[in-house]
Parts: sequence; C-alpha cells; structure tokens
Amino acid sequence: MHGGNTSTDLASARLPWPRERRSELWREVARCAHLSVIPSDRGMCVQGKNALCIAVIPARGGSKRIPGKNVRDFLGKPAIAYPIAAARHSRLFNRIIVSTDSPRIAEIATSFGADVPFLRPAELADDHCGTFPVLQHALDALESCPGTTIAYACCIYPTAVLLTERHLIDAFHQLANSPEHSYCFSVCKYSHPIQRALRIDQLGRLTPLAAAHSESRTQDLEPYYFDVGQFYWARRAAVRDGIPVF
Repeated sequence: MHGGNTSTDLASARLPWPRERRSELWREVARCAHLSVIPSDRGMCVQGKNALCIAVIPARGGSKRIPGKNVRDFLGKPAIAYPIAAARHSRLFNRIIVSTDSPRIAEIATSFGADVPFLRPAELADDHCGTFPVLQHALDALESCPGTTIAYACCIYPTAVLLTERHLIDAFHQLANSPEHSYCFSVCKYSHPIQRALRIDQLGRLTPLAAAHSESRTQDLEPYYFDVGQFYWARRAAVRDGIPVF
C-alpha cells in the first residue's frame, strides 16, 4: 500500500468461494467497513445507515479504436454482460449503474440486470472526457434523491470480461480495512523486469532503458506492477473531493 490507494494482485486471486460460505463472507466484509448486510431483490448487499454501495460501469457508445467494443460479442454474450454479472454475484452493491449515452447499450445493460437511471450528457461522452467526471456525474444523479448517501463507489470497466466476484470482494475488503487509503484497484506484475527494457532510438538502434541495470541479474531487480484497467474502488469522499488516485 502506498499514497492514497492500495491494490490487489490478480496473480494471487483464487477461485470464488463456495456458495455456502458467501453469506458469512458478506457479513465479514460489511463488518470491516462498519456497514450492515441487508436483503435486496438480488440477494444480499452491504449498506450503512442510509448509505449505499454502488457500482458504476462507464460505457459510452462512441468507441473509436474498436467500434461498439462495450457490447461486442465475447463468447456468446456482449462484453458488458460479464462485469455486470461479476458485480451482481458479489452481492456488494445496492445498485449497479451503467452510465452511457447510447440507448442501445442501455437496453443491453438492463437486459443483463444493470440499472440505467439516466443517459449520460454529450459533454461527458466525447473522446477526451476521463472516467472521474463520469463517476462524479453518476454520484450527483443518484444522490439527488432525498436521503440517499453513497459510502463506497466502484468504477468497473465494461470490457473487464475476466473480472470475477472474488476480485471485487477482496478489493473491497482491503479498502474497508485501510481507512488511511482512498482507493483500491487491481494490478498485475510485469512478467519481466522493466529495468531490463530496451528502446529503439531514431536511428533504429537498441539502447537499454536503464543502463545501470543492463548487467543486473533479473532475480535481483525490484518487481513492478501495472494497472490492469478492470475496476477502481473508491470512498465517496475521494470522488467528491477530486482526490487523485496517485
């Protein structure tokens, strides 16, 4: 853990817990976050006094590099169906919101069990809008309802087709147990030390990225990690105050 965030390493993720243990585990997760477990129309979810735990899946319709990627078929289902299923199976969320500007994506998302209570405005759906304003917009929309307060929000990307409920539960547990941190997200370790990376200069020549480590043994080098871009758990205050992840 460092800075304002913590991370969960997907390389250590195990298979989902047996069904018979899930109620016990939901209650343990909720206890750590000072929340309570309540029944919902989709099973169990965690909730504090008038405080909600929500998932926000940002899925705009104007993908450029891969048109329609958010609902493109993946093994017989649209891509967005998989993170929706992971969020539902985790039973962590009072609501699973898809933020989109596309009526087609909205229809597909609702058919797989997500809520689409609004269509995202055009200024939050162009090529240059980041995820943070989209998440803030979703919180504003939900908290405009009297008496609604969000405790935790999880931004889940719509193409995270390999995401599992266990990843979400483990990360939530880590954040709930780390009051000094604002975020928790998934990372993977680089398969080869980045200190031994090479680059190609303008003349086509290979040069070491870090010359000081060109002769270092790989087992002696510090491991580094990269953000896999699946989800970001956040405390409400961090989103509201615009606290950066790093």
